[in-house]
Amino acid sequence: MLVLLGMVTAVLAAMQTSAEALLTIYFFTSMFLSGCSNTCITSIQIVSPARMRGTVVATYMLLISVAGLGIGPPITASPSANFVDGRIGPALALVSIAIGAPTLGTQIWSRRGYRLRIAALTDQNGET
Repeated sequence: MLVLLGMVTAVLAAMQTSAEALLTIYFFTSMFLSGCSNTCITSIQIVSPARMRGTVVATYMLLISVAGLGIGPPITASPSANFVDGRIGPALALVSIAIGAPTLGTQIWSRRGYRLRIAALTDQNGET
């Protein structure tokens, strides 16, 4: 749900012409996507073996940073230069949809496996 809300508000923010509206909507985009990121880190720690949690989370953060800083700018510049006449707002909206849709699909697809893993860990530890 947070990914969907983040994707919708990112598209809305990118299409604004006023700076005040852009910053207001982007505030909500940041809140939704930060919540999603925190959920991912927490989930990774729950399903990872205890001795590997730090390494797994560090690897996750490294990959997210490399993807965001290394791949993000060229992916945003390409539609800006080729499809939307050099305007950055519509390019950001296209990138938000192009990245958000597969992310949402992956999140929905992985929920069942995550729930099964949590149930198995709960049964293994004797918790209710």
